[in-house]
Amino acid sequence: MKRKNVKITGELDGEKVFEVDLTAANDDWMRAGRLKARADAGDKEAAAELKRMEEAPMVEITSESESEAKRKEKGKNKGK
Repeated sequence: MKRKNVKITGELDGEKVFEVDLTAANDDWMRAGRLKARADAGDKEAAAELKRMEEAPMVEITSESESEAKRKEKGKNKGK
């Protein structure tokens, strides 16, 4: 797997916020490695599955308001 750079996107409550492009292939790297070996040997199904894994994001924040709402909810539950 290729290494990717982390992008610092800002600051929130004094903490740096960064963006990491993680995919299903990063999460299950052992399976991805096996699929790559099979794909390199000509297995088209393995190649298709590896491509799907490499393109499937692990985490996707759809909007800033969604992450802000989760943070506020977490803060409300701390006092309980």
